Amino acid sequence: MGDSLKNMYIDLTFRKTAAVLGVCVILVACVYATFVLKNARYGATPAFTAIALAWQEATLRPLYALTGRIWSVERAARGLVGM
Repeated sequence: MGDSLKNMYIDLTFRKTAAVLGVCVILVACVYATFVLKNARYGATPAFTAIALAWQEATLRPLYALTGRIWSVERAARGLVGM
């Protein structure tokens, strides 16, 4: 009984391992092809530009969220006052 339970959950046959490995190779090839096509069409982003864009995104997103929250509170307050 122990063998049948073990085989029910863990199946490391060559056929299954080869299938999973084949799918992984196909996925990696598709990601690589996408990267190559993107670089050919749009070019590479320089490292300093990528860092600047990441910094801008990290600093402006909380600011926009805070501004949006302030505006929603202001609209709610105007609705209570009747403006």
